[in-house]
Amino acid sequence: MKIQRWFVLALSGALALIFSAACWNRIDQPPKPVEQDVVQIAPGVAFPLKSGQKATLNTDEVVVSFVSVSEDSRCPSDVACVWEGQVTTALRVIVKGEAMGDFSLTLRGGQPASVEVKGYTLTLSAVDPYPNSKEPIKPVDYEATLTLSQ
Repeated sequence: MKIQRWFVLALSGALALIFSAACWNRIDQPPKPVEQDVVQIAPGVAFPLKSGQKATLNTDEVVVSFVSVSEDSRCPSDVACVWEGQVTTALRVIVKGEAMGDFSLTLRGGQPASVEVKGYTLTLSAVDPYPNSKEPIKPVDYEATLTLSQ
């Protein structure tokens, strides 16, 4: 009888330790960050890039990151406006491992915007989704259409 009690107590204690350790790990350890998709691009070919996403040319020779949309004052599609507005993106560029900095490109009137960086031209041609007055755009929902050429 003593052996059975001892066994039941030992087993109960072991199970309690296992379950409490499992709970402790879930609470105290932050979740692992989700790895962002990296888009492989070709020179001179337009590519979409979502907010927070990176694109690479020739295995990290050039890395372009879509940091954010810092301004979106485009006239909503379901409203009549006097001015069409503009949208400004922040893009981070790294060339051959050297950070070139963050660049702001602004689309006005549907005209592409470009910047020259170390012999490369980065062009912004579109930012989606287009705003409407009924539903605000979440920062993570933005997608830029870019082209990188030499």
